[in-house]
This record gives sequence, C-alpha cells and structure tokens, in this order.
Amino acid sequence: MEYKLDIKDKKLLYLLLQNSNTPLKRIASSVGLSKNAVSYRINKLKKDGIIERFHPVIDHHSLGYYTSDIFLKYRAKEIEEKKIRDYIIKNPNIVWATYLFGKWDLFIQIITSEDFTEMLKEILSHFSNNLEQYEAKTHVRRLKISHQIFEFSEKNLYIPIIEKKIQKIVEIDNIDRKILSHLSNVDALSNYREIAKAVNASPETVRNRVRRLYKEGVILYSMPFINHRKIGLRSYIVNLIFRNMTSEKEKELEQYVNSNKLIKIAFRSQEKLEIYFWVVIKDIEELEKLLREMKNRFFDEILDTSYNFVTEEIKLNYFPEALVKAKE
Repeated sequence: MEYKLDIKDKKLLYLLLQNSNTPLKRIASSVGLSKNAVSYRINKLKKDGIIERFHPVIDHHSLGYYTSDIFLKYRAKEIEEKKIRDYIIKNPNIVWATYLFGKWDLFIQIITSEDFTEMLKEILSHFSNNLEQYEAKTHVRRLKISHQIFEFSEKNLYIPIIEKKIQKIVEIDNIDRKILSHLSNVDALSNYREIAKAVNASPETVRNRVRRLYKEGVILYSMPFINHRKIGLRSYIVNLIFRNMTSEKEKELEQYVNSNKLIKIAFRSQEKLEIYFWVVIKDIEELEKLLREMKNRFFDEILDTSYNFVTEEIKLNYFPEALVKAKE
C-alpha cells in the first residue's frame, strides 16, 4: 500500500535530501511548521519506514580512492543466494549493492586505491559455477549525483548544494576515519557528544574535524535513505552504449544528463563509449519517454539501450570497513 505524503511531508523531505544537517529551526521556517512539528514528522517518517536512516554522501576521490562497478548475471538457489548476500554485506570494500531485474541480476560498487583485478577475482569466486556473465567497469567518471525526488519553486526553499571541485587529496587520520565510519554506519545526524564517545575524542575535537571534512569536500552533504517503493516510486538503472561520440556531442550529452531531473546518479565508463544512470520515476511511461527523447537527440550516436529495475538495495555504506582500516 502506497504511503500518502502531504505537501508538508514533501517539502520536509525535499529539504532533508538537500542537506539533513540544515538546522531544524531553518527547516521549520521553510516548511511553515514549528520545530516540534518538524521533529514529529521526521520521527513519524522513520517509524513508518519512509526514512530508513541518515547517511553522509562522501567524495571518495577527495581521499585518493576511486570506485569500480560490476554488473552480474547469475543463478543461485535460496541457500546459495543467502551466502552471496551475506558476503556482499560483510565485504569491507563494497560501498553499494543492489538487486536488479532485467539483463543483470546484481550491481556492485567497490572502492579501492589500487588496481582491483585481484579483488574482482575474489568477488567472482563467491559466485562459483552460478555466474553466467559479468561486466566490470574499472575506471568510471561520475557525471552527476542528485537524490532529489521532489521539485519546488518557492524562493524560501534552499538551492541544491553544488559539488566542490577537488584541488588536492585530503589527508585524514585514524580519528577522522572513525568519525566518518560512525556517520556512515550509525547515524549521520549524531550529535558531537555521541560521536566523541564512539571515537574516544572530545566533542570539541569532533566538531572541528567534522566541520573540516565538510569544508574540504570530503563530506558533500548528509541525506535520508528513503524507501522509494513505499511512496510509489521506482528506481531503474539505464545503460546507453554509443557507436561514436564527438567531443561536441559528449559535452551535449553531459549537459543533458545534468539538466534532466529524472536522472539522479550518472557515470561515464572509460573502457568504452557508455554511460549508465539511475532514474527514480512514478511509472514506466516516464522512462520510455526519456529514452525516446535521448534516442531522438543522439540518434547517430546511440548504438544500444537497456534498463534494469532495481528490486532491492542490499547495501549502501559510503565509508566501508576497508577505509576505516586503511593505513595512513
């Protein structure tokens, strides 16, 4: 059964998706509610399973890491499926994993600072004879990141955060890593005293370090993890393969991806002429309309299109265990 959001709920989620660390008083003023009413609504959305948790969005490139993506097609019986799922959840290098329906069965994103050939072999070995096909995208460039699912034109609502350009690698120590782990695994909205207790540091130290991590672009913003299906939305991963692409057309494509409100997260593969992106939509007709528009606009360039329905998010941890234990 679809959960019905009223206009106040939608504005509240809109602001939380822009940055959940925005002061409650400021959010209340923008939504047109009291602070207590905002707190009540946030707690209700959490209780009803619309907001599952809050987590920080971390720019791994600012720390000297990069991500690689794997799409997999496999067959597995129920007991084997459970083993695979447990392995994914516990794997210290996996940032993001989702079940898919379509050409692929599983999407995995891995973080590494080195060539991930051995890591890929180790992951594939856990699928044994069940693996039918896979594609590894070892060097990807992110074209866009936006988790916004609502649109408002009111002037009192905030402008979305602009991602900072990384000028140099940000150096972090063990305390920073523990802070980032706590924000990612426990709660991105934890107060300084809670974090201080968890990382064995003073609240003042934690406050200064968190502020620095935001200022230097390590943490882009914090946001709620929303269960889209409960509010009648569906997620799809779209893959577009191109036969050719001039520099002018590539620039036009990137501008299109960044301006299209249905496209939330997009990556450009470096191995071949391909992009893949996530859309969050109400019904499949929206996706079909988007693909028709892109085919018409890039008619001479697009070779093939495919899409996969995201059936379940298995894991999302922007600061997995491998980064917590990384050597300084």
